[in-house]
Amino acid sequence: MRPLTKDYFDGSPRKAECYLGVGRKTAVLGLRELETGFVCVENFHERGRKKQKKNSAILKMISVKLRMLRGRRIRSFRQT
Repeated sequence: MRPLTKDYFDGSPRKAECYLGVGRKTAVLGLRELETGFVCVENFHERGRKKQKKNSAILKMISVKLRMLRGRRIRSFRQT
């Protein structure tokens, strides 16, 4: 993408957007990567819902609290 934009579209992100169907920001990012030599890498695999194991301690604590609250309501209802 970077060499295509530079060679065939005279380094114009607008032309690359029009003819290649990519976003202008993507074309600009590619050209900047080519100029600086740094490659931008996205961290897509860290997005979204986390694994159950990571949240298990929090979920256990919440479930214990809910059970305690549920038990208190039932006991108070029976006593009156």
